[in-house]
Amino acid sequence: YESCKIKKEFVEKDEFEKGDRAFLNLGHTYGHALETLFDYQHISHGEGVAKGILFEMQISKFLGFATDEYINSIKELFSLYKIDPTPIYIEEETLINVMKKDKKNTHDKIKFIIDKNGTLENMPISKEIISEVNHSFKNRILKGVIDIGTNSCRLFIAEIEKTDNKIEIITPLYKDLEVSRLGKNLNQTGVLSKESIEKTYYIIKRFKEKADSMGVTELIAFATAATREASNGSMFVQGIKNEFDINTLVIPGEIEAKLSFNGNSNIYREKIATIDVGGGSSEITIGDYNGIDYIKSFPIGVVKLTEMFFSDENYNEETLLSARNYLKGFFNELIKFEGNNFKIIGVAGTVTTNVSIVKKLPKFDEKEINGYVLTKMDLEENLYLFLSKTLEDRKKIIGLEPNRADVIIAGNLILLTLLDILNKNSITVSTVDNLEGGMVLNI
Repeated sequence: YESCKIKKEFVEKDEFEKGDRAFLNLGHTYGHALETLFDYQHISHGEGVAKGILFEMQISKFLGFATDEYINSIKELFSLYKIDPTPIYIEEETLINVMKKDKKNTHDKIKFIIDKNGTLENMPISKEIISEVNHSFKNRILKGVIDIGTNSCRLFIAEIEKTDNKIEIITPLYKDLEVSRLGKNLNQTGVLSKESIEKTYYIIKRFKEKADSMGVTELIAFATAATREASNGSMFVQGIKNEFDINTLVIPGEIEAKLSFNGNSNIYREKIATIDVGGGSSEITIGDYNGIDYIKSFPIGVVKLTEMFFSDENYNEETLLSARNYLKGFFNELIKFEGNNFKIIGVAGTVTTNVSIVKKLPKFDEKEINGYVLTKMDLEENLYLFLSKTLEDRKKIIGLEPNRADVIIAGNLILLTLLDILNKNSITVSTVDNLEGGMVLNI
C-alpha cells in the first residue's frame, strides 16, 4: 500500500515521464534485461530490479558518487527481505544488445538512474562503463551443464558463485530433458550409431541455443556409460567440440556416482546409499557427509537389460525370471550391506518416473517428486501395470513419458532387485543428482 502511494505521487506529478517519474525506473534497465534473458520464467520482477539497483549503484561508484559503505547498506536492506541483489555477469554483447531493446532506452542510448550523492539523475551511460561494471561481477555467473547419458540428454542452468576455488549454486534456474537413445544397440555393435549421434547432436544444439539465449557464460558437458564404452566415443566427443565448441568430459562410473552422492549427502545428514539407475550403468554409493564407504558403477542399466532380455517385447515368465536371476548375480556383492542402517536415496529417470505414475502427474513436477518416499509395493504395482499392457498402451500411462515406455520395465526390475538384496522397503526420491554435482565441479 505504501509503495503504491509513493508511485501514485510520482505518476500524478509527471504523467508522461518527462522528469521525476523516470526515477521509478531505478534498477529496471538491468532488471528488465535479466527478465528478457530468462524469458520471464526464472526470476521475479522484484529480484531482477534488486540486482539492477546494485548494478546502478556500482555505476554510481564508478563515476565517483556512491561509496562502498552506502552500497553495503542497500545490500543489508535487501537481506532483511531474503532478496539476493548481487548482479550476474552476462557476456557484454549479449547484455548490451538486450538493454538496447528496452522500451525506456531511446536513440541507441542506454539510460540508468544514477545516485549522485543523494540526488538522482536519469543519464545515458557508455558501453565501456557498463562493461567495466559488468566485469566487476565476474565471480557470479550463469553456468550450464549437459549430461550426455546412454538413454537421455539433460540440461541444467543455474546462477553460481565462485569463491576460493569453490562453486556454490545460488539459484537453480532451468532444467530440460530429452531422450536420445545414444546407446541404442551398443551391446551388439560396440559403436554409437550414426542415427543416435545425429539425434544427440540435435539435442545438444538445442540446449546450447537455450543456454546462449539466457546469457550462460560457462557451458560444459559430461558423457557417461555409452560414450566411454563405445569404440567411436572419442570421435563423438570431438564432434561436440568441433560443432558446438563445448568441452565434454567422459567420466568414469565412479565419478558419476560421486557427483550424485555429493549433492545428496549435503541434504541428508545421515548415512545414505544413493542408487542411480541409468541407461548403460547403475551406480551405488554408500556413506555420509563425512566420506564415502563404498562406491561402484555396475555396467548394467535399463537400455542394456532391455536389449539383453526383452528386445522383442518378449516379457514372459521365462525372460523375467532370467533377468531377475542375472541381476541378483550381478549385484550379489551388495549382500554384505543387507540390513545396514542407511536411507536409500534414488536419483534419475527410473525413480522419478515411478513417482509421476503413482501420483498421476501429466508432466514432470520437481516439487511433487523430490522427497517422495517410493515403496517397494509402489514399484511392484507399477511393474504389474507395465507388464499388463503392450508397448503402445504403456505409452499412454499418465506420468510415463512415451520415450521411456520400452525400458521402464527393466528399470523397475533393477530397483526391486537392489531393494531385495539390501533388505529395504522404500526409496526416498531425490531430484538432486550428477547435474548438481557437475554444476559445482571446478574444471
